[in-house]
Amino acid sequence: MKRLLCSFAIVAALATPARAVTCSDGMAVIDQMTQILQLSETEQTNISALLSRARVEDEQGHQRTCKVILADAIRFFLIKTVLDD
Repeated sequence: MKRLLCSFAIVAALATPARAVTCSDGMAVIDQMTQILQLSETEQTNISALLSRARVEDEQGHQRTCKVILADAIRFFLIKTVLDD
């Protein structure tokens, strides 16, 4: 299931035209991934903390910092997916 999800995400990313992604777009994707993957309580807490930090940075207009924080969350999902297989 996770491989199918990752494959779908890669195909969708390649099929759509490239555009700049905003922090709010990234936060929505992270929220969706959190709901799809089965996370432990600790993992859920860590992702929630990253999302909270990203929201604060986004509200302050620090798009670059927000995107770096979201990249950390995406790295977490990639590592988790690889290790769970």
